[in-house]
Amino acid sequence: MTTPPKSSAAAFVDLINDEYREVIKAESAVLPHALKCGDYLNRAKESVKSEKRQKWSEWLKLNCPDISQETASVYMRLDEFKDLIQKKKAKTIAEAREIIREHRQRNRQPKQPDADKPAGGFDPAAPKVSTTAVENHELYTMLIGSWEDDDLRELAKRITDHLTKKSALFPRPEISSGATNAPSVALRR
Repeated sequence: MTTPPKSSAAAFVDLINDEYREVIKAESAVLPHALKCGDYLNRAKESVKSEKRQKWSEWLKLNCPDISQETASVYMRLDEFKDLIQKKKAKTIAEAREIIREHRQRNRQPKQPDADKPAGGFDPAAPKVSTTAVENHELYTMLIGSWEDDDLRELAKRITDHLTKKSALFPRPEISSGATNAPSVALRR
């Protein structure tokens, strides 16, 4: 293949499109292998858990050193949603991951109000956190993929304890309902 002179961008159009079609073709061939790999990884993980000899992450690192924990987690999740992925006719890993993300978002249960707390536990002063931003964070992905559920629960408990202690040291200001017996104070500029 000859490369056209750099002076003409139009001369690259056919080359760019040809190469892009090759990329798409190659990506389409990858998904079935990722699904099979995910199936085998899930089976191996169950076996490692039942044998109770070592942690899954250790087993993976020792026996499949070319597969990162994050990649293994992606493939395992693809396998868990294989029927949905096939139903939606995903062609690439990226499309399959997007299908899973959308499915999880649609099926996420709204938090139930807590009847024992004022306003059902709603705290208007609490910072708004996008769950999508958290789910897309690489630390979250790594933790979910490589840690056992019991380890994640322990981490969540420790984070909760930390935040409870911190809120005791630095309480949030009370939210006023608007009614007050205190005299009003004018602010000067």
